[in-house]
Amino acid sequence: MTTQNWDLIQDDDNVNEVNNIFFNHMTSSFLASFPKTRTKARAPQTRNQWITFGIKKSRNTLHLLANESKKNFQLKQKYKTYRRVYLKVLKLAKLKSNRMRIIKATNRQREMWRVIIEIKPKN
Repeated sequence: MTTQNWDLIQDDDNVNEVNNIFFNHMTSSFLASFPKTRTKARAPQTRNQWITFGIKKSRNTLHLLANESKKNFQLKQKYKTYRRVYLKVLKLAKLKSNRMRIIKATNRQREMWRVIIEIKPKN
């Protein structure tokens, strides 16, 4: 700010021109003080990484069967079997995800305790 030539502002009578000169001085000083830097954006972390497209599709099918099974007894049997298979797939996906988290961790004991804390019911 002290290196700027302020005589142009004091000598000129045109307000718009003085404002433009002042604004240019301030902008150049600001850009000199705070240069632009590149930053990397973090990828959003999903909470349930084990939920795949197939699981989401199965969930939607299960909801559809649940709604239709209220009207039809045969669909109720199909819903029960589909639900049983769906729950098994969910358990296996969670188990596989937790195993991979523990295997990839640098501190396996700490990651194991994190998994246990996430799994146990909160009373």
